[in-house]
Amino acid sequence: VLESFGLSADRSCVAYVGRIVAYKRVPDMLTGLAAIPASQRPHILVIGDGPALPDAVDTARRLGLEEAVFGGHIADRHRLADVFNMIDLLVLPSENDPYPMTAIETLACGTPVLTSDQCGVTDVVADVAGAVYPGGDTQTIAAFVPEAPRGDWKASRGPNGPARVAANAGPALAPQPFGVYRQAGR
Repeated sequence: VLESFGLSADRSCVAYVGRIVAYKRVPDMLTGLAAIPASQRPHILVIGDGPALPDAVDTARRLGLEEAVFGGHIADRHRLADVFNMIDLLVLPSENDPYPMTAIETLACGTPVLTSDQCGVTDVVADVAGAVYPGGDTQTIAAFVPEAPRGDWKASRGPNGPARVAANAGPALAPQPFGVYRQAGR
């Protein structure tokens, strides 16, 4: 899967997957990654499209991240699942992102997520299935990204993802509002 993007399996891979719009703050991720010494920097994969894609590409080039791969939009869910399974860490630097499904899908695949505290999945991720950092803090991104492979988050935190998703997302949450509505109606 990584080879299809021109990447090798000899070093870790960090990715952003999703719509590339201003509030997703992809340049924050790139800025954080640029602060990591090149010899320690993982592969960088950005999957998605959107109106802020040119800004993200320009940011990568301006920061000297020539190795950053922009893979475009992937519509095939099976191919996306392959990507989620092959990356070592998903970074979601979004602000005011109520419930990014990319995080849920990645966690369900057993891959850890690094998300800003401005995403609606912080309770799902916590420090159990990845990590949460203060939104806009690119230095913390730079600190956490190398820690993920050193601490083998894929093996230590990744397996917590499916259970966190099952307990906190989708059908598991559906009965809760209905219970509240039933009690309110009494």
